[in-house]
Amino acid sequence: MICKTIDNTIYSIDISLETDFDEISLKLREIIKKNIDITFINKGKIIDAKSTVEQEGLNNSSTVIIVIKDAQEDKLMLPHLILVNIGKGIYEKKYTGKEIKSLLSKPMVFLNLLHAMGQQNPFFLSYLAVNPLLAHSYLYQNLDNPEFKVIVKCDDKKHDPIYPFMEEFNIEEDIDYNNIKYITTQTSNKDEDYVKRTYLSYKRDITKTLNHLTNLRV
Repeated sequence: MICKTIDNTIYSIDISLETDFDEISLKLREIIKKNIDITFINKGKIIDAKSTVEQEGLNNSSTVIIVIKDAQEDKLMLPHLILVNIGKGIYEKKYTGKEIKSLLSKPMVFLNLLHAMGQQNPFFLSYLAVNPLLAHSYLYQNLDNPEFKVIVKCDDKKHDPIYPFMEEFNIEEDIDYNNIKYITTQTSNKDEDYVKRTYLSYKRDITKTLNHLTNLRV
């Protein structure tokens, strides 16, 4: 198997299809002769260390990307707490990873989050520039962590760069919930998940959604 670093250093090792990536890590440590941690990436996805070569659809002639770091250092992993400090006021608001994740489609929230992360961990910005797929993977791993928090400190609520988007999102969620409840009462289909997917696919158009669910032409 060909193991290639992000700076194009190549390590070639012979393995069987039953070999898992923990074993491959051990072989690479013997070659590199350092106490290191190794992350394997294939097609932009981090490979589970317990997964075998065969399970990942790879073989002995495949190439995977590896990211190497000192075993005692964890430079890329983002802190569980991101502090966005604006001004010196007493306003403080905490947001969970789940809340932030729901707002990533909002460009300003996404940019503010990356800026705050970069301030606390410049190494993250290097990966964002050189290997955005890896940075993206680590970002989502942290957002899915129940301990992850973003804390905004500023003069008052109107200066909070996240709150307006969160308020807008909550209003949209309430409207969607009420519309879906109405649609289910008007049709024989009571599967709310299916109704919601249909409703969103028609860009929140209630009439088109109802026409579709009642088998009428749109």
